[in-house]
Amino acid sequence: MVEIFDMEGGFECLERKLEVVDDSVKLVAVYGNGGVGKTYFIDNMVSRLEANGKCASGQGVSPVRSSFELIKDYPGILAGTILFHCGWYRSDKVGSNFADDPNVLASEILGREMDVNVLIHGDSVRGNREIASLDYFLKFGTYDIVVFNQH
Repeated sequence: MVEIFDMEGGFECLERKLEVVDDSVKLVAVYGNGGVGKTYFIDNMVSRLEANGKCASGQGVSPVRSSFELIKDYPGILAGTILFHCGWYRSDKVGSNFADDPNVLASEILGREMDVNVLIHGDSVRGNREIASLDYFLKFGTYDIVVFNQH
């Protein structure tokens, strides 16, 4: 069973994981349904990293191919942590991810994996508590960090 964090624990865990990533550009995908706190997590994580003197940016919209093409086309120029906002749940099943899923784009364009995959989960999914079970979503995708946001 995966360890589940509150928001603060999720921030701290991601900071620790990023410390051991040996890439000039660190790639983080933040997954979850609407209203669970992805934007809050990304904005606060960027602020925390910048407060510690690190370069970071967060995309408040879904990932796009051009972001990954820039990383590929300008190696050594771009540096820091990029957090991608993914308004869906990850699937490890081949061919089942959206074409603009950052794990797909990183593999296709950069020939590498994302460094960290984060799931932000709430106590309801768009108001439907019947499908809000975290275990349900963990059957389909693998995450490095899971944050349960009680709001």
